[in-house]
Amino acid sequence: MKNGIHECWFCGSDKTYVDSHATRLHGETQDYISQVRCRACFARGPRVRFSVRVEPGYPDLERTDPNSVVSMADKKAVKKWNDGPVNHMT
Repeated sequence: MKNGIHECWFCGSDKTYVDSHATRLHGETQDYISQVRCRACFARGPRVRFSVRVEPGYPDLERTDPNSVVSMADKKAVKKWNDGPVNHMT
């Protein structure tokens, strides 16, 4: 387990990481998806959706604060991944 993320359930690689990316902007609210991914076989874990209030053109993805919305979503994505390969298509 590297950085608290289990090796890939599909290929066994330790090249797993958490990815968060924007999906939609609704006025001052930006929607995001956070999920664990594998760099070796491109497997993806379950999605964790979250929203952040932003100023136009300036998304606030504060990962240094462990209580920020993005940090909490990343933790949920890691937990879902670490729980096993069940329901990875969500």
